[in-house]
Amino acid sequence: MTYDDVATDVLDAEEADWLDVSYSQRYIEEESAQKIKRKGIKWSKKRTKLAILAVAMCCVLAFGVVLFVNDNLRTTIVTAAKGAYTAIFGEQDVSNTLEIPCNASVIDCNQGTLTLSGGRAALSFVAGEVQEVTENSVVVKVDDTTTISYTNLTQVFVEQGQQLQANQLVGKYEGTFCATVTVDGQIANVVATQNNISWQ
Repeated sequence: MTYDDVATDVLDAEEADWLDVSYSQRYIEEESAQKIKRKGIKWSKKRTKLAILAVAMCCVLAFGVVLFVNDNLRTTIVTAAKGAYTAIFGEQDVSNTLEIPCNASVIDCNQGTLTLSGGRAALSFVAGEVQEVTENSVVVKVDDTTTISYTNLTQVFVEQGQQLQANQLVGKYEGTFCATVTVDGQIANVVATQNNISWQ
């Protein structure tokens, strides 16, 4: 076929043919991108493993040095390490944190005393030994310095000297009950969220 003295060929191509070519090209490009991505992920995982291994080796080496040197040098090394940590990260506050049982919600936190509600059963925040029991309160000894007092109970279900587990039933209450953390005989300055309490 000629058109204005120009020879042309007629090709019988269908739209499906072009779609096949387009799909094949896109598939090849996507496959190449996937291979590059997988290679990057593998290298990233290898770097992470190498970093963990390097840190572990340094810890083992430091432990070995501290273990086999004399006491004066050991004290000097530990003091230097603490000083370096403090210089980099600053003084770290020592805080204690306890989870609040899932059936309790904090309503108020006033001068270290929590007011809680959310049901009728007061559960122990943490494991400990029942140190004191009255008609409407329970004191649980958590450790040598820390106790938790549960007050405003209508009924008590534990006895003095009993070992409690976390989330174990302490007593019943109507409306609200209170919890107070005491450290070394002083009421702790408690900060509360819906899920936990903490103090310095």
